[in-house]
Amino acid sequence: AFLIEIYEQKIFAPGSESTPLSILKMLMESRELTQADLVRQGVGSSGVVSELVNGKREISKQQAKKLAAIFNVSSELFI
Repeated sequence: AFLIEIYEQKIFAPGSESTPLSILKMLMESRELTQADLVRQGVGSSGVVSELVNGKREISKQQAKKLAAIFNVSSELFI
């Protein structure tokens, strides 16, 4: 249980250097989700999701809400 608590603190209490993109990548990795999974969940088209994950596009408020629902976290993490 202690290791789980440490892991959750890393995931859900990111440091000040964390960015919306780094948080998204960390959550995707921890849940073993691909870009295609995010497309299927309605985050955006494959091109849009690719641009999000590669840092070429900022996460919109609507996308932040979708991501928050997918990962069961606050949308604030992605804004």
